[in-house]
Amino acid sequence: MQGGRLSLGGCRCLNSRLFPMTAPCHGCSNRATCGLLGLLGDARNNPQARIQIDEYRADAVIPVHPARLYVVRSGAVKAVWNAIGRAAETVIDFSLPGQLFGLEAQVDTQSLDKHFRASVAMTCVCSIGCNIKGKSSPSKELCERFNAALASRIGSTYRHTRVIQAAARARVAEYMMQVLQATAARGACVPRSLPNVPRSDIASYLRLRTETLSRVLSEFRKEGWIRGPIHRMEVLEPDAIAALREP
Repeated sequence: MQGGRLSLGGCRCLNSRLFPMTAPCHGCSNRATCGLLGLLGDARNNPQARIQIDEYRADAVIPVHPARLYVVRSGAVKAVWNAIGRAAETVIDFSLPGQLFGLEAQVDTQSLDKHFRASVAMTCVCSIGCNIKGKSSPSKELCERFNAALASRIGSTYRHTRVIQAAARARVAEYMMQVLQATAARGACVPRSLPNVPRSDIASYLRLRTETLSRVLSEFRKEGWIRGPIHRMEVLEPDAIAALREP
């Protein structure tokens, strides 16, 4: 680590800080719904626990190690897939503030073709050392919480395979509602504002051309359902957008 920058395989972590676990969590806006705190349960009160906060520039690779758990503190993290023979990466999932990511590394199911990147600038990630597989006798409660969290992420990926087969308007509606639900769950002060995720990342996630995504957003604006450019978009009529989702 040099001058507040940590080199990570060609990409740079802008800032890395280590705190007692209670310190960064005390005033965090995600505290009530943080997946990391929910997963650790009673372990969060361990005075020896240390939480690390790393800040990444847009599109920087976020290393995921098997002996750590990761949660988004601010910004957005995208899971990308780069299959052999494909020139471009494909976004296959997003994790927003309060959501865990990289759980697969704990159970040796992390694919070499899948990795994680910051989707927006100044994305902050909290992590803590916790090697569930390496524990000699992990508690039943910890195993149950971990399995539930992993199943939720797998279920989200499975649902997405159905979404990308729908019409373009339905795909965009699904993305918007997923983001709004995640934002509302953590009690955001502006629950109908969408995060500043690049148009190219959203299009890749929905398997749409950027031109198609722009056209659908223009249609939504004309309907009066949304307003503002994509980097500060606000949803005005969530019920109308939700009605477009596939059953």
